[in-house]
Amino acid sequence: TLARCLGDRPGEVLALRGLGEVERSVGEYGQAREYHTQALTLARQFSYRFGEVLALRGLGYVERLVGEHREAREYYTQALTLARQLGYRFGELTALRGLGEVERSVGEFGEACEYYTQVLVLARQLADRRGEAEALWGLGHVASDTAERPRAAELWRSALEIYEELGVPFAETVRAAICQLDC
Repeated sequence: TLARCLGDRPGEVLALRGLGEVERSVGEYGQAREYHTQALTLARQFSYRFGEVLALRGLGYVERLVGEHREAREYYTQALTLARQLGYRFGELTALRGLGEVERSVGEFGEACEYYTQVLVLARQLADRRGEAEALWGLGHVASDTAERPRAAELWRSALEIYEELGVPFAETVRAAICQLDC
């Protein structure tokens, strides 16, 4: 990469992480894992702690998607710990959300609810409306998964309001989920 040629190690970490995100988005999880691992190794080698948080989060996401929940939990936990040490609140928020997703995936709904609630509180503190909507969406899934359909609909309607306010296309997915509950 250009960053490598210029000796820009943080830039190289971010480029590798970006490549990992692209590969993950097209379902190439093995390649995504490889890029995120390279980013993590390089970030640690050069003590680029912010890049380390990003790479750990990326690895957590990939491992969750492939069903490796123990590994995903470990990566997200490391990212959370490091984000807190750095005072990187957005990194903390996304790591907490990832942990919520992992716990929901394995049926640990109480734990998932705790993580999503922490995300909701932090998103509101940061005035991160999208983060708030994502927390409400996750909490709605927990409610739906535990047969609390009216609560799920209420949470998803709150998320939908924010997604629509932001003009996020994901609003259509939320609207469809609400419709399925109401039908």
